[in-house]
Amino acid sequence: MFGKRKYHRGRIGVRRQCWVLGGIVRETVEIFLETCKDNKRDKPTLEEIIVRRVKKGTHVITDCWAAYGGLEELGYTHSTVNHSLHFKDPITGAHSNTIEGRWFCVKRQLPRSGAYELESYLFVYMWRELVKREQGDHYTSFLALLASKREEETPEEEVPEFFLEMETPLWDCVFCGLELDTKEEQRRHVQKSCLGKTAWDFFCVFCGLEFETKAGLKVHTTRWCEAKK
Repeated sequence: MFGKRKYHRGRIGVRRQCWVLGGIVRETVEIFLETCKDNKRDKPTLEEIIVRRVKKGTHVITDCWAAYGGLEELGYTHSTVNHSLHFKDPITGAHSNTIEGRWFCVKRQLPRSGAYELESYLFVYMWRELVKREQGDHYTSFLALLASKREEETPEEEVPEFFLEMETPLWDCVFCGLELDTKEEQRRHVQKSCLGKTAWDFFCVFCGLEFETKAGLKVHTTRWCEAKK
């Protein structure tokens, strides 16, 4: 439970009293943390989360809370550890130390005072762990996440026409402004029929920059012309 008082001292606001169910895969370190609906930890609430989050056939290790008693009937193998006696079962070797250690890490990132939304901090922690497992960078992963959310929330038919125009290649004549549809049309127009073309014989058909020599034009188009790229 998040919001438990230390040494039974101090007052905890109702907003901070929240039951959270968590699980972790020891082999891959995949983790889930989810607040319990209506702040209940009864059998239907916990089983709904487990069935949705954990693949059938998985070996699940929990404490001896009675609400976990029907997991085998749901298609899981189940071991328990009695924390009032020991942290690791001396017979079966079952323990929940892996997830118990994560609770400390999660609670350490929470604000020490003031109101906050616990669920949002759980999401952030799970996302950070996901990026760490994939050996990614948090900054670039966050930008990619924002981009993906924008695509989900903005249907293609609602994208402003301005953005669609910006993504369309522009092949208008750089000298007279004539609207052309393709790069080849632009090249032919500039070389043969454009009346606004510069008097120089050597110019870049992409950006319109003039050159005194053919060699200068060649160097520009092959290395430096940004419009060509």
